Amino acid sequence: MLTLSTENYLPCQGIRHQSLILVRDLQPEVLFALRYARIIADCAQAIHIEMDAEQKKDLLHSWRLYARGVPLQIVPSPEKTVIDPLLRYIKRIQEHDPLTVITVIIPRMHREQPPRNRINSSLRQCLNCYNGVIATEVWYFLSPNQAL
Repeated sequence: MLTLSTENYLPCQGIRHQSLILVRDLQPEVLFALRYARIIADCAQAIHIEMDAEQKKDLLHSWRLYARGVPLQIVPSPEKTVIDPLLRYIKRIQEHDPLTVITVIIPRMHREQPPRNRINSSLRQCLNCYNGVIATEVWYFLSPNQAL
């Protein structure tokens, strides 16, 4: 029989929830994910892993117009990958405030049905190695006649 003990229990006082939205560019699925991020967490922040300076310039212009107060952090990626800079950024958040739980939101768009493999497996595997980190996808569905 399973019994529960409060011997090592720590109350949730002081725990903070932060949502971190991965942003490549500002598309409808990102705007949808921003709304979701504000609902689920005390603090919503977006992160753009910079691999292209021109894309960054376009994103910053659009962000000022449409992001409605959600801060955007630009993180350079000299190695031209998403995973390593993202993990370093999450580690800095956790070092600064170890009681922060982070939900990494991955915006996705699909015109009809989501593919069976919903999350990039290498990103999911890396994020699952960290305590206090949750990875989730937020889907934005377009109808076949809906244009971008």
